[in-house]
Amino acid sequence: MAELTILEGVLLTGSGAKEPFTAKIGSFPTKAAAQRGLCALHGRSRSSHGTGRGARAQRLALSHAERTLALQRFGHAFHLRYEAAKRGAGWLDFDDLIGKTAALLSESSMAQWVLFRLDGGIDHILVDEAQDTSPEQWQVIQRLTDEFTSGDGARADDERTLFVVGDPKQSIYSFQGADIAVFEERRQGFSEAFEAVGRPMQVLELRHSFRSSAAILSAVDAVFAGDAARGLGDPPRHIAFRTALPGRVDLWPAIPKPDAPEPGDWTDPVDQGRKTRKHPSWRVRLPKGSRGCWASRFSMPRPTRSAAFALATC
Repeated sequence: MAELTILEGVLLTGSGAKEPFTAKIGSFPTKAAAQRGLCALHGRSRSSHGTGRGARAQRLALSHAERTLALQRFGHAFHLRYEAAKRGAGWLDFDDLIGKTAALLSESSMAQWVLFRLDGGIDHILVDEAQDTSPEQWQVIQRLTDEFTSGDGARADDERTLFVVGDPKQSIYSFQGADIAVFEERRQGFSEAFEAVGRPMQVLELRHSFRSSAAILSAVDAVFAGDAARGLGDPPRHIAFRTALPGRVDLWPAIPKPDAPEPGDWTDPVDQGRKTRKHPSWRVRLPKGSRGCWASRFSMPRPTRSAAFALATC
Protein backbone atom coordinates (compact mmCIF):
# COMPACT_ATOMS: atom_id res chain seq x y z
CA MET A 1 0.00 0.00 0.00
CA ALA A 2 2.79 2.44 0.89
CA GLU A 3 4.62 1.66 -2.36
CA LEU A 4 1.46 2.32 -4.39
CA THR A 5 1.09 5.70 -2.72
CA ILE A 6 4.65 6.60 -3.70
CA LEU A 7 4.05 5.44 -7.26
CA GLU A 8 0.93 7.58 -7.50
CA GLY A 9 2.96 10.61 -6.49
CA VAL A 10 5.29 9.93 -9.43
CA LEU A 11 2.71 9.12 -12.11
CA LEU A 12 -0.30 11.24 -11.09
CA THR A 13 -0.90 14.89 -10.29
CA GLY A 14 -1.60 15.94 -6.72
CA SER A 15 -4.81 16.98 -4.99
CA GLY A 16 -4.10 20.67 -5.54
CA ALA A 17 -3.68 20.39 -9.31
CA LYS A 18 -6.19 21.83 -11.76
CA GLU A 19 -7.16 18.28 -12.65
CA PRO A 20 -6.36 16.26 -9.50
CA PHE A 21 -4.99 12.72 -9.75
CA THR A 22 -4.65 12.66 -13.51
CA ALA A 23 -1.73 11.27 -15.48
CA LYS A 24 1.43 13.38 -15.67
CA ILE A 25 1.71 12.83 -19.42
CA GLY A 26 4.40 15.12 -20.78
CA SER A 27 6.02 15.81 -17.43
CA PHE A 28 7.19 12.31 -16.52
CA PRO A 29 9.54 11.18 -17.77
CA THR A 30 10.93 14.63 -18.36
CA LYS A 31 11.41 16.10 -21.80
CA ALA A 32 15.17 15.97 -21.29
CA ALA A 33 15.03 12.23 -20.60
CA ALA A 34 13.05 11.64 -23.80
CA GLN A 35 15.56 13.67 -25.83
CA ARG A 36 18.42 11.57 -24.50
CA GLY A 37 17.11 8.54 -26.31
CA LEU A 38 15.00 7.04 -23.55
CA CYS A 39 12.05 6.68 -25.92
CA ALA A 40 11.30 3.14 -24.78
CA LEU A 41 10.93 4.37 -21.22
CA HIS A 42 8.73 7.19 -22.44
CA GLY A 43 6.42 4.79 -24.25
CA ARG A 44 6.15 2.42 -21.33
CA SER A 45 5.44 5.31 -18.99
CA ARG A 46 2.32 6.25 -20.95
CA SER A 47 0.77 2.87 -20.27
CA SER A 48 1.93 3.11 -16.67
CA HIS A 49 0.00 6.34 -16.22
CA GLY A 50 -3.27 4.63 -17.01
CA THR A 51 -2.35 1.72 -14.76
CA GLY A 52 -1.59 4.20 -11.97
CA ARG A 53 -5.05 5.72 -12.12
CA GLY A 54 -6.68 2.32 -12.01
CA ALA A 55 -4.44 1.19 -9.17
CA ARG A 56 -5.33 4.32 -7.20
CA ALA A 57 -9.05 3.53 -7.39
CA GLN A 58 -8.44 -0.03 -6.22
CA ARG A 59 -6.11 1.11 -3.43
CA LEU A 60 -8.70 3.58 -2.13
CA ALA A 61 -11.44 0.92 -2.26
CA LEU A 62 -9.24 -1.50 -0.33
CA SER A 63 -8.32 1.18 2.21
CA HIS A 64 -11.97 2.06 2.78
CA ALA A 65 -12.86 -1.62 3.19
CA GLU A 66 -10.10 -2.13 5.77
CA ARG A 67 -11.18 0.94 7.75
CA THR A 68 -14.82 -0.11 7.63
CA LEU A 69 -13.93 -3.58 8.88
CA ALA A 70 -11.85 -2.11 11.71
CA LEU A 71 -14.74 0.18 12.68
CA GLN A 72 -17.21 -2.72 12.68
CA ARG A 73 -14.92 -4.82 14.87
CA PHE A 74 -14.50 -1.93 17.28
CA GLY A 75 -18.25 -1.26 17.33
CA HIS A 76 -19.04 -4.90 18.05
CA ALA A 77 -16.55 -5.08 20.92
CA PHE A 78 -17.72 -1.74 22.33
CA HIS A 79 -21.39 -2.81 22.15
CA LEU A 80 -20.72 -6.00 24.08
CA ARG A 81 -18.90 -4.13 26.85
CA TYR A 82 -21.54 -1.39 26.91
CA GLU A 83 -24.39 -3.88 27.30
CA ALA A 84 -22.48 -5.77 30.01
CA ALA A 85 -21.86 -2.53 31.94
CA LYS A 86 -25.58 -1.64 31.78
CA ARG A 87 -26.64 -5.06 32.98
CA GLY A 88 -24.12 -4.97 35.83
CA ALA A 89 -25.37 -1.60 37.07
CA GLY A 90 -29.06 -2.16 36.29
CA TRP A 91 -29.17 0.79 33.91
CA LEU A 92 -31.40 1.52 30.91
CA ASP A 93 -30.47 4.01 28.21
CA PHE A 94 -32.86 5.98 25.99
CA ASP A 95 -33.09 3.25 23.35
CA ASP A 96 -33.80 0.65 26.04
CA LEU A 97 -36.73 2.66 27.38
CA ILE A 98 -38.31 2.82 23.94
CA GLY A 99 -37.51 -0.74 22.89
CA LYS A 100 -38.67 -2.37 26.13
CA THR A 101 -41.88 -0.32 26.15
CA ALA A 102 -42.61 -1.38 22.56
CA ALA A 103 -41.89 -4.99 23.45
CA LEU A 104 -44.09 -4.82 26.55
CA LEU A 105 -47.03 -3.53 24.51
CA SER A 106 -46.50 -5.86 21.55
CA GLU A 107 -44.73 -9.10 22.41
CA SER A 108 -45.05 -9.75 26.11
CA SER A 109 -47.64 -12.19 27.46
CA MET A 110 -48.73 -9.27 29.65
CA ALA A 111 -49.32 -6.95 26.67
CA GLN A 112 -53.12 -7.29 26.55
CA TRP A 113 -53.48 -6.79 30.30
CA VAL A 114 -51.17 -3.73 30.26
CA LEU A 115 -53.03 -2.22 27.32
CA PHE A 116 -56.39 -2.82 29.03
CA ARG A 117 -55.18 -1.09 32.18
CA LEU A 118 -53.74 1.85 30.24
CA ASP A 119 -56.90 2.09 28.17
CA GLY A 120 -58.86 3.13 31.21
CA GLY A 121 -56.77 6.26 31.78
CA ILE A 122 -55.94 7.64 28.34
CA ASP A 123 -58.31 10.16 26.75
CA HIS A 124 -56.02 11.97 24.33
CA ILE A 125 -52.60 11.39 22.81
CA LEU A 126 -50.50 14.33 21.60
CA VAL A 127 -47.45 13.63 19.44
CA ASP A 128 -45.25 16.71 19.02
CA GLU A 129 -42.29 16.97 16.62
CA ALA A 130 -43.68 13.90 14.88
CA GLN A 131 -41.17 14.21 12.03
CA ASP A 132 -38.45 13.21 14.50
CA THR A 133 -40.30 10.16 15.85
CA SER A 134 -38.51 6.86 15.28
CA PRO A 135 -40.25 3.68 14.02
CA GLU A 136 -40.04 2.09 17.49
CA GLN A 137 -41.68 5.17 19.03
CA TRP A 138 -44.41 4.98 16.39
CA GLN A 139 -44.89 1.34 17.39
CA VAL A 140 -45.65 2.43 20.97
CA ILE A 141 -48.10 5.07 19.73
CA GLN A 142 -49.71 2.55 17.39
CA ARG A 143 -50.35 0.05 20.18
CA LEU A 144 -51.90 2.73 22.39
CA THR A 145 -54.17 4.07 19.65
CA ASP A 146 -55.32 0.61 18.59
CA GLU A 147 -57.70 0.75 21.54
CA PHE A 148 -59.06 4.08 20.27
CA THR A 149 -60.33 2.52 17.06
CA SER A 150 -61.06 -1.09 18.04
CA GLY A 151 -64.35 -0.44 19.85
CA ASP A 152 -63.40 -3.14 22.39
CA GLY A 153 -61.56 -0.98 24.90
CA ALA A 154 -62.47 -0.36 28.50
CA ARG A 155 -64.42 2.74 27.42
CA ALA A 156 -65.74 1.90 23.98
CA ASP A 157 -68.41 4.61 24.10
CA ASP A 158 -66.00 7.46 24.86
CA GLU A 159 -64.61 9.50 22.00
CA ARG A 160 -60.86 9.78 22.35
CA THR A 161 -58.47 11.64 20.11
CA LEU A 162 -55.02 11.56 18.57
CA PHE A 163 -53.34 14.89 17.79
CA VAL A 164 -50.11 14.87 15.77
CA VAL A 165 -47.95 17.91 14.97
CA GLY A 166 -45.01 17.67 12.58
CA ASP A 167 -43.19 19.25 9.68
CA PRO A 168 -41.16 16.90 7.41
CA LYS A 169 -38.82 19.76 6.40
CA GLN A 170 -37.61 20.02 10.00
CA SER A 171 -36.65 16.37 10.44
CA ILE A 172 -33.14 16.36 11.95
CA TYR A 173 -33.09 13.22 14.11
CA SER A 174 -32.36 10.57 11.50
CA PHE A 175 -29.38 9.53 13.66
CA GLN A 176 -31.96 8.33 16.21
CA GLY A 177 -34.00 6.49 13.60
CA ALA A 178 -36.43 9.21 12.50
CA ASP A 179 -37.66 8.60 8.95
CA ILE A 180 -39.87 10.93 6.92
CA ALA A 181 -41.21 7.95 4.97
CA VAL A 182 -42.46 6.38 8.22
CA PHE A 183 -44.03 9.73 9.17
CA GLU A 184 -46.09 9.70 5.97
CA GLU A 185 -46.89 6.00 6.35
CA ARG A 186 -48.20 6.47 9.90
CA ARG A 187 -50.29 9.45 8.87
CA GLN A 188 -51.96 7.34 6.21
CA GLY A 189 -52.39 4.42 8.62
CA PHE A 190 -54.00 6.51 11.34
CA SER A 191 -56.29 8.20 8.81
CA GLU A 192 -57.56 4.83 7.56
CA ALA A 193 -58.04 3.45 11.10
CA PHE A 194 -60.09 6.40 12.34
CA GLU A 195 -62.01 6.58 9.05
CA ALA A 196 -63.07 2.95 9.56
CA VAL A 197 -64.83 3.80 12.85
CA GLY A 198 -66.56 6.89 11.45
CA ARG A 199 -64.22 9.47 12.98
CA PRO A 200 -62.00 10.68 10.13
CA MET A 201 -58.89 12.61 11.04
CA GLN A 202 -58.68 16.25 10.06
CA VAL A 203 -55.55 17.56 8.34
CA LEU A 204 -54.83 21.20 9.12
CA GLU A 205 -51.87 22.89 7.44
CA LEU A 206 -50.41 25.93 9.15
CA ARG A 207 -49.25 27.92 6.16
CA HIS A 208 -49.14 31.35 7.82
CA SER A 209 -45.84 32.47 9.27
CA PHE A 210 -45.85 35.10 12.01
CA ARG A 211 -42.08 35.58 12.00
CA SER A 212 -40.81 36.03 8.45
CA SER A 213 -41.56 38.37 5.60
CA ALA A 214 -42.98 37.38 2.23
CA ALA A 215 -39.51 37.73 0.65
CA ILE A 216 -37.98 35.19 3.03
CA LEU A 217 -40.86 32.76 2.75
CA SER A 218 -40.92 32.87 -1.05
CA ALA A 219 -37.19 32.08 -1.08
CA VAL A 220 -37.78 29.06 1.18
CA ASP A 221 -40.60 27.84 -1.08
CA ALA A 222 -38.34 28.22 -4.11
CA VAL A 223 -35.61 26.13 -2.46
CA PHE A 224 -38.05 23.29 -1.85
CA ALA A 225 -39.66 23.45 -5.29
CA GLY A 226 -39.51 20.63 -7.81
CA ASP A 227 -37.30 17.64 -7.07
CA ALA A 228 -36.02 19.25 -3.84
CA ALA A 229 -39.43 18.59 -2.27
CA ARG A 230 -39.26 14.87 -2.99
CA GLY A 231 -40.04 12.92 0.15
CA LEU A 232 -41.61 15.93 1.91
CA GLY A 233 -45.17 15.40 0.72
CA ASP A 234 -46.72 18.44 -0.92
CA PRO A 235 -44.28 21.27 -1.75
CA PRO A 236 -44.42 24.04 0.89
CA ARG A 237 -46.44 27.15 0.17
CA HIS A 238 -46.01 29.64 2.99
CA ILE A 239 -48.06 32.77 3.58
CA ALA A 240 -46.72 35.81 5.43
CA PHE A 241 -49.10 36.96 8.17
CA ARG A 242 -47.52 40.42 8.18
CA THR A 243 -47.69 41.26 4.51
CA ALA A 244 -46.03 44.66 4.94
CA LEU A 245 -43.00 43.26 6.78
CA PRO A 246 -39.88 44.05 4.70
CA GLY A 247 -37.34 41.41 3.88
CA ARG A 248 -34.50 40.64 1.51
CA VAL A 249 -32.51 37.60 0.43
CA ASP A 250 -29.05 38.07 -1.10
CA LEU A 251 -26.96 35.29 -2.63
CA TRP A 252 -23.30 36.15 -2.16
CA PRO A 253 -20.52 34.67 -4.29
CA ALA A 254 -18.36 31.99 -2.73
CA ILE A 255 -15.13 33.19 -1.11
CA PRO A 256 -12.25 31.32 -2.75
CA LYS A 257 -9.52 29.73 -0.73
CA PRO A 258 -6.52 32.10 -0.60
CA ASP A 259 -3.25 31.10 -2.19
CA ALA A 260 -0.60 29.76 0.16
CA PRO A 261 1.94 32.51 0.97
CA GLU A 262 5.48 32.20 -0.26
CA PRO A 263 7.99 31.30 2.45
CA GLY A 264 9.74 34.37 3.81
CA ASP A 265 13.42 35.05 4.17
CA TRP A 266 15.18 33.03 6.83
CA THR A 267 16.24 36.27 8.51
CA ASP A 268 12.64 37.29 9.21
CA PRO A 269 11.75 37.36 12.92
CA VAL A 270 10.07 34.16 14.06
CA ASP A 271 7.27 36.15 15.70
CA GLN A 272 6.42 38.06 12.53
CA GLY A 273 2.75 37.58 11.67
CA ARG A 274 2.07 35.55 8.56
CA LYS A 275 -1.17 34.99 6.76
CA THR A 276 -1.36 31.23 7.04
CA ARG A 277 -5.09 30.79 7.62
CA LYS A 278 -6.68 28.16 5.45
CA HIS A 279 -9.83 30.23 5.16
CA PRO A 280 -10.19 33.99 4.98
CA SER A 281 -11.56 35.84 7.95
CA TRP A 282 -15.16 36.98 7.59
CA ARG A 283 -16.01 40.62 7.31
CA VAL A 284 -19.70 41.13 6.75
CA ARG A 285 -20.68 44.10 4.66
CA LEU A 286 -24.20 45.07 3.82
CA PRO A 287 -25.04 44.61 0.15
CA LYS A 288 -24.95 47.72 -1.97
CA GLY A 289 -28.11 49.72 -1.47
CA SER A 290 -28.92 48.25 1.95
CA ARG A 291 -28.30 51.38 4.03
CA GLY A 292 -31.84 52.52 3.44
CA CYS A 293 -33.38 49.20 4.57
CA TRP A 294 -35.78 49.29 7.44
CA ALA A 295 -37.06 46.46 9.56
CA SER A 296 -40.26 46.52 11.53
CA ARG A 297 -41.58 44.80 14.60
CA PHE A 298 -45.28 44.97 15.31
CA SER A 299 -45.63 47.45 12.44
CA MET A 300 -43.19 49.91 14.06
CA PRO A 301 -40.34 50.78 11.62
CA ARG A 302 -36.81 51.02 12.93
CA PRO A 303 -33.32 51.16 11.39
CA THR A 304 -31.68 47.84 10.72
CA ARG A 305 -29.03 46.43 13.05
CA SER A 306 -26.60 43.54 12.69
CA ALA A 307 -28.97 41.29 14.64
CA ALA A 308 -31.57 41.70 11.91
CA PHE A 309 -29.45 39.73 9.45
CA ALA A 310 -28.92 36.00 9.23
CA LEU A 311 -26.12 34.32 7.28
CA ALA A 312 -26.59 30.81 5.95
CA THR A 313 -23.36 29.20 4.75
CA CYS A 314 -22.89 25.92 2.92
